[in-house]
Amino acid sequence: MEYIISYNSQSKNLCFLELKKLNCNFKEIDSLSNEQSLINLDIDNEKLIKIINTKPIIFLRHIIKITKKFNKNYNKTDFFNTILNNLSKNLTFSIQFLSNINKQDCSINIQTLADELEKNNYILNVKQPEQIISIYETQNTIMLGFGNENLNLSTFKGGAPHFSKKQEFVSRAEYKLLEATNLTNLELSKISSAADLGAAPGGWTKVLASKNINVHSIDPAHLSPEIKNIKNVKHFQMLTEEFLQKFNFTYDLIVNDMKMDISLSTDIILSFYPRLNTNGYVIMTFKLAKNFTYSQIINQLKRLTEKYKLVLARQLFHNRSEITVVLKKL
Repeated sequence: MEYIISYNSQSKNLCFLELKKLNCNFKEIDSLSNEQSLINLDIDNEKLIKIINTKPIIFLRHIIKITKKFNKNYNKTDFFNTILNNLSKNLTFSIQFLSNINKQDCSINIQTLADELEKNNYILNVKQPEQIISIYETQNTIMLGFGNENLNLSTFKGGAPHFSKKQEFVSRAEYKLLEATNLTNLELSKISSAADLGAAPGGWTKVLASKNINVHSIDPAHLSPEIKNIKNVKHFQMLTEEFLQKFNFTYDLIVNDMKMDISLSTDIILSFYPRLNTNGYVIMTFKLAKNFTYSQIINQLKRLTEKYKLVLARQLFHNRSEITVVLKKL
């Protein structure tokens, strides 16, 4: 079976390493860009997703199973009928178009295609589609696939979310938190209390506070003035170890974006286990050192899953030399 996969450009080799370990005849057919490849993998889409979510496969960001390929002299009626035969009128749809050629050289008009589908009583929903039409156009080929948020690993094109930049952000880290909550369908509006470990300058605290969550920001460094003055934010200007000794608060959510060795970061999250309420979540970042090994990541995940349930371990679009881990206390 052929798939188009997306990954962060610096992590291609790690992504391929994970896929080779599946022993499913992995082969790169074509390198489409520095973040995308056409591959062969002898496993169906649903089984692959189960493996990705449980094994986990960390460095694969987005996947499209190819249903049919067309050349540039394709029959438009055949192309449209292929789409109709793979869509349900009972589910909303979106169209996601990717290409590695110049826009003026592309033959697919997404707006025209969406209009035609709506004329046939299909319901367009760009932000939260229940089914996704994926189209990838190269110099000689148009590849067509069908999936959804689960089968593609994301509702975003290529797994690359682009959040509104209308509001002022304290740091790029805010996008990482938004992406993690989006991928896991974690509704921050249902959380009442959170601890932000190593919070300064306060990017994650700001996101949480904006959702009316009471946030304890724990960091010996100073928060940005605009964060410190938010009424539902309380700053504990101390190390996490000192905080644990002095206070006994519990939380619905604990977040940790501290720049430190991943084993130390794991130690801290394990020490906060008694402070997390049942069914509470942890969102943390593994900062990967230049000389890190894949086994180091796996070893720390094993330590964490001795107490927590693993919800997500993935290198997100907004991650750089790091991965995001989401955990749940059962």
